[in-house]
Amino acid sequence: MKQVCLEMAFPCGANTDLGMYLSGDRPDLIDFYPELALYRDIVFLFKYMMTSKVEDLPELRNWHQKHAKLQWR
Repeated sequence: MKQVCLEMAFPCGANTDLGMYLSGDRPDLIDFYPELALYRDIVFLFKYMMTSKVEDLPELRNWHQKHAKLQWR
């Protein structure tokens, strides 16, 4: 993230939390590269679905589409 911020002239000093660029709390990078948010979500969901322990998955119940929306912090 630091290298991307340097290349694109986004602030990336010692006081800058680079994770905020990926989470969308600081939307500068996501606004400039909207596909980055899609790739982030796809990779997360792929890794999440590849879990080998049933205990790590959510409980079985009736889920709605609104529950599938990822929220990053």
